Amino acid sequence: MHIAADLGTAECVALLLKHGARPDIHDPSGFTPIIIASRKGHVDIVKQLIAVGCNVNKPTFRVRASALHWAATNGHYRTVQELVNAGANIEDRTCHQRTPLMLA
Repeated sequence: MHIAADLGTAECVALLLKHGARPDIHDPSGFTPIIIASRKGHVDIVKQLIAVGCNVNKPTFRVRASALHWAATNGHYRTVQELVNAGANIEDRTCHQRTPLMLA
């Protein structure tokens, strides 16, 4: 799931979800599929993950950055919009006390 989210292959993500892949699992680096897709701006995958109830506020392990932090950092406006519409916490802070707006 993480690799498909990184590569932007929405069809693979859909197939994995259909066959029971868990969308909120961290990889060894602490990233969830929605964080990976958000940092790359793969809005179609972000929408898929939101549709299956993925936690949009689950942060990475080390810096405690959410999908919204990563999307804002990388200037992915449409992804930011989808995450905010799905209830992403716009006031959430990283371990360095940065909000998504500060990172944008």
